[in-house]
Amino acid sequence: MTDEGVLERSPEEHLEHPMTTRTPCDRFVLAGRHRWLPLMLVTSLAMGWTAMSGTAHHDGVTYYVDARRGDDERDGRTPATRWRTLGRANAAVHPGDTVLIFGGVYHQTLRPGQSGTAARRIIYRAVPGQPVIIERTEWLIDLNERSYITVEGIIFRHPLFGWGEIRNGHHNEIIGNRFIASGRQSRTAYAGLLVSDGASDNRIIGNVFRDWGDVRTEWGDALRVSRGAHHTLIEGNTFLNAGHALVDIDTSFTIVRRNYFQNAWQKDLDIVWQVHPRWAPGEQFIARRNIIEYNLIVGAHRSADGKKGGSGMQVAAAETIVRRNVFLVNEESGLIIDGWNEAPHVYGNRVYHNTFVGNGSTGIMITNWGIGRVDLDDNVIKNNVFYGNGWRDRERSIAYRVRLRRTKDVQCLPAALVIAGNCWDADPLADLEGMIEAFLGDPMRFWNVLETNRRVMPRLVDPAVGDVRLAEECGCIDIGVPLTRTRSAGSGNVVPVVDASYFTDGAGLIPGDRVKIGAQPAIAVLHIDWAEQTLTLARPIRWHAGDPVYLDDFRGRGPDAGVVEFGDALWPVPWPHDSGEHRPQRGMKSDSGGRAPDSR
Repeated sequence: MTDEGVLERSPEEHLEHPMTTRTPCDRFVLAGRHRWLPLMLVTSLAMGWTAMSGTAHHDGVTYYVDARRGDDERDGRTPATRWRTLGRANAAVHPGDTVLIFGGVYHQTLRPGQSGTAARRIIYRAVPGQPVIIERTEWLIDLNERSYITVEGIIFRHPLFGWGEIRNGHHNEIIGNRFIASGRQSRTAYAGLLVSDGASDNRIIGNVFRDWGDVRTEWGDALRVSRGAHHTLIEGNTFLNAGHALVDIDTSFTIVRRNYFQNAWQKDLDIVWQVHPRWAPGEQFIARRNIIEYNLIVGAHRSADGKKGGSGMQVAAAETIVRRNVFLVNEESGLIIDGWNEAPHVYGNRVYHNTFVGNGSTGIMITNWGIGRVDLDDNVIKNNVFYGNGWRDRERSIAYRVRLRRTKDVQCLPAALVIAGNCWDADPLADLEGMIEAFLGDPMRFWNVLETNRRVMPRLVDPAVGDVRLAEECGCIDIGVPLTRTRSAGSGNVVPVVDASYFTDGAGLIPGDRVKIGAQPAIAVLHIDWAEQTLTLARPIRWHAGDPVYLDDFRGRGPDAGVVEFGDALWPVPWPHDSGEHRPQRGMKSDSGGRAPDSR
């Protein structure tokens, strides 16, 4: 701990033991207003987090700033003696202080002169109901080397260089703000908001990010987490348009959940373990154990020249959990898992309980682009639903594609690729088997690729408006397979499993998973030991060797494929509540006969 109470920890301490279980072997238009997605207003989410952090600034001073009526010669301690500039407040704040900002336009960087502490945060907050705009300075937020700062309810727009940076800053909160650019910034920072240089435990919650970078040149990520930053939470945000990616991650232990992504200019999310990239020769950017869950990943389009992008998410990283997401009407693949010379570590990813609807090329594509040094082993695709994908190639409407180009190097071939418990509506199983054999050579080496998948027309409630819940009598109900199994019989609250990499203990950012072991009700996971492959549970139980292990409870013979169980409501994500200009483009009819269950 530092003298300010900042927890100093390295992501590498969690990466000492690599996973030990690896074995050798716009055509779609969404009609209406997506009534299936309850709006989670940014302001509501911000208020919840404000309440959580509100007890941390007791005994501090409240300062007032007003660009129109303030005077920096006053003391700033009452509305009647408010200051005029943020610079005056930046210089004055101490741990426990709050800066209330009145509506107006400010041309100074939000840059606190010192950090808060765990018990006494420094808070910058817009006065409710008054638009506070910070614009046209080089950086709009500077939290470099700052910790325990909260920034709430401010509009950050049109910077001269970048929205903001958090380099080596810890435990900061960016809550309920709007970050706006023009889409014509080619001589600015590549990342609009950058979290980098070992920054940790930062939370980016309930914000709107839009139009960062340059649509003409593929320049720019709206939010980038890089250079050893770790334990970053990105939750409840709306991301609209960036020249390259809306969120770009080349580091570890980032949790991305309950966000809305739509990029008409390139791709939505990019997660890459980079080794000696051209822009940073001699460096390595390790991306492991990131979690992508409960997101709506929509409407990615190819770049302006038509040559790049168009996939909802790219994973060129290791041990990523991708679950409970909806990949909807992306122009190319919903998800691409791939590697290349500068990104050769693409192993151990777990993709399960997602729904892929109306993606133009494929639901999922897996490829090493014919490059033998790419480690594409031990990737698992389980319990997903694929509906209406492949509309750009109707003759071979491929809902699911595994593409691995053969090379002379036998090590090019991946081991332990598993595709199990999925439900898809196109591409007969025989065709998939033939495709795998054609690309991989000896099919006997890949006996475990295809297990208990089902080709049946998924009956979804109303995919034309994005309601991807399973309808009554859907063939995807109860077909899910176990994620892993117990290794041995025993009792207690530490359970040995074959593969713990499907699960999370929350990493101190979110609640841990709930796992169902055998026939017992689901129990919370408090800790995961990846070296020992054990789950520490919230209470003791008794189990048998080989008991199946699932994520959370289910009601039937097995879990349903897809994002939610039949009869459950979809989780809420923030939907863009603007004029509707960001609705994806058309292509799908509603499922005839699909009747909605009663959501609980």
